[in-house]
Amino acid sequence: MKQLIIPDKVQKEMLTDFMIMGETKGLIGGYCEDEFPVCYANEGMARMLGYDAVEELIEAIDGKVINTIHPDDREQVIKDIGDEYYEGLTYETTYRMPRKDGSWFWTVDKGKVIQTEDGKLAIISACYDMTSFVERHKKLEEKNMLSQATIDNIPGGYHRCSLEEGHPFLYISNRFLAILGWTREEIRTIFDNKFDNMLHPDDRNLSSDYVTRILDTRGHGSAKDQIYRLLGKDGYHWVTDATTLVKSGNQTFFQGNITDFTDFVKAKEKKEQEIELQREIIEGLGKEYFSVLAVELDKDRVLSYRESGENGKIISDFCRKCGNRWSKIIPSYAEMMVSDNTNGEFENQLGLETLRSQEKDYSMTYEFKLETGINYHQVRVAFVKKKDGTRMAVVGTRNIDSLIKKERMQEEKLKKAYVAAENANKAKTEFLNNMSHDIRTPMNVILGYNHLMKSQLTESKQLDYQKKIEQSGKLLLAIINNVLDMARIESGKIKVDENYERVGEVVDEIISTFSSEAEEKEIHLSGSMKVTHRNILCDGTKIREIYVNLVSNAMKYTPRGGNVTITVEELPCEKEGYMKVKSEIKDTGIGMSKEYLPTLFEPFSREQNTTIGRIGGTGLGMPIVKKMVDLMGGSIEVASELGKGTVFTFTLMHKIADRKFYSQKTEAAETSEMGKNLSGKHVLLAEDNDLNAEIAVTVLEETGIVIERVEDGIQCVNRVVQMSPGTYDLILMDIQMPNMDGYKATRCIRRLDDKKKAEIPIIAMTANAFAEDRKKAFDAGMNGHIAKPIDIEKLGAVILSVLNKQENLQNGKNNSMNANRLRS
Repeated sequence: MKQLIIPDKVQKEMLTDFMIMGETKGLIGGYCEDEFPVCYANEGMARMLGYDAVEELIEAIDGKVINTIHPDDREQVIKDIGDEYYEGLTYETTYRMPRKDGSWFWTVDKGKVIQTEDGKLAIISACYDMTSFVERHKKLEEKNMLSQATIDNIPGGYHRCSLEEGHPFLYISNRFLAILGWTREEIRTIFDNKFDNMLHPDDRNLSSDYVTRILDTRGHGSAKDQIYRLLGKDGYHWVTDATTLVKSGNQTFFQGNITDFTDFVKAKEKKEQEIELQREIIEGLGKEYFSVLAVELDKDRVLSYRESGENGKIISDFCRKCGNRWSKIIPSYAEMMVSDNTNGEFENQLGLETLRSQEKDYSMTYEFKLETGINYHQVRVAFVKKKDGTRMAVVGTRNIDSLIKKERMQEEKLKKAYVAAENANKAKTEFLNNMSHDIRTPMNVILGYNHLMKSQLTESKQLDYQKKIEQSGKLLLAIINNVLDMARIESGKIKVDENYERVGEVVDEIISTFSSEAEEKEIHLSGSMKVTHRNILCDGTKIREIYVNLVSNAMKYTPRGGNVTITVEELPCEKEGYMKVKSEIKDTGIGMSKEYLPTLFEPFSREQNTTIGRIGGTGLGMPIVKKMVDLMGGSIEVASELGKGTVFTFTLMHKIADRKFYSQKTEAAETSEMGKNLSGKHVLLAEDNDLNAEIAVTVLEETGIVIERVEDGIQCVNRVVQMSPGTYDLILMDIQMPNMDGYKATRCIRRLDDKKKAEIPIIAMTANAFAEDRKKAFDAGMNGHIAKPIDIEKLGAVILSVLNKQENLQNGKNNSMNANRLRS
């Protein structure tokens, strides 16, 4: 049989935890199972039962503790212990135990439930032989009356009480008085000489029940001892009372003996509080903490609750070495075991004064020194209050080396991924910038020559062709702009740019743009409009792109002889000063399946029947439409059926334009006076592309500008240096040029010693059209920026604006100089 080994420390605790009258005592333990299989017995128990050795005892009782209890007493013992077992449970019971010679004796058993090393619950019982005490009681009962000398020698406090109400004292021994601290006179005057008046109010029902049990014995035998509190001079005392009913002649009275075990109860309560605190502390910190210490902050004292593994032993050794003084442990441990990088922070955060000043729980990490390097440990500090109100800091330490290193590896991966993403984003930006520049350059030529051709045409048909080229070129440019801005939409960098528009003109442009294609495919393209407020503020470029994409799709997927209809209708709008427009593009084309519709607005998604039918497309049109509509705060819906066609409906809300916007449009159309304002101005053009240069020269010369061209930045700077101040009124500067770009050329000019030359107005006229390109131009010292393809009216307006600002600036300086002369 595997026996439980209990250290001397535990045996002493068991024997001092319980205080019972008697001399011979022994320990025996059984698992909390049926019949209590023996898990432990000491030599004291073997001797008490008359055996020479523990093994002989265990064999005699068949390895079962239940066989040490008289059969008639077992039911009561089980009842006294209770139905549920749990660690820390204590109990007291009395029963008869068998000796080796077959005789039985009375014992008092005080037991406790513990947890064994194998995780099982077991009862450890401290048993005391009460034979001599019982025999003395029997003799007393036989005599019924006790001599004074005998009474004074009885352990505890002997007393006799009447059966009358309140149980008046008939006799009180000196030991009774000594236990409670009263005199006989004080008991008579304070308590009316009645036993019941000395009872704690909460325990009087216990005394009443005890009296009933004693009376039930009818003077034969004794009832089980009762525990309650009696009031002493220094407060209430916990006592055990062994009382019997005595009949002597014609007298009947209670005869009892109290034993004070107040000190034991207080010690037990303190022990239970410490156990509860220990349980709270250990449960509060998981098993991963190899060291758990409790720091009594008021006493600068450390108690160890957990010491696990080599690291736990190291901390415990420091505690013992420093006399369990926290104020000494921390600096000593920091110096010896904590790295130079973290020992200062370690002492600051865990010093005694820091713990005393902190209110909330906290954690800190430090580097633990090993021969092979560094390990990361974490200290968790939690605060608890003891029953006496004093604060205690619970300090747990665990190894988080693998966690820290894993986090750092993850951080390193994230950094690398971030750098890779940044590089990819930078490469994408560079690609978009280059793509934008490379597309805008030929577009500038197409639209530029188309503009020049316009003044040479006279036939109406040719003018119609020229107009459609211009419209389509502008729409293509708008599409290029927005496709290149796709990344900006996703990153939130693109914004809505609202300008004046007329609703009807936008729709007319779209129909005009697609009329030739519709005529060629014999598709009936028509539009209708029911709008009250036609003058609005909107982002016309984005709205045109939405229409272009939707109408283009409708034309692409509608067979010959089909219909494409654009319907524009104004809806009621609750917001004052705004109007709401619903636009519907309906076709009688091939339609889309219900399965495809949920993915329609995803990039690069295409319906299977379109790919089989070899219908071209990038799969970007619908995603761009959706993003544009969302960006402008609108909504878009689609309904489609295979073989019948598709209907796209998008709704947008626009601000109604004030009358001042109408006049601006009219004035813009009548800016023929621009030539008068620019006539005779001298402009230096820096442009490396011959076609772009030819267009710019021709257009600007039509306005009366005198223009001179150079082919790169170096030539531009040299020409300004060579010519006398005031030769040029303005420089039009391309950005991407050989030998020296426009930014560097501008900076060189701004650093010239001649102040008048250094301040010459410079306008970037470039295919670098993004917002960051505009910012770079101004940062380089330029005064304006216009993107290619060049809008002639916009170019003239920018030139006039820059020249006017320069003129006003110069006038201001001249006035200031004149004022200074007058003062002098």
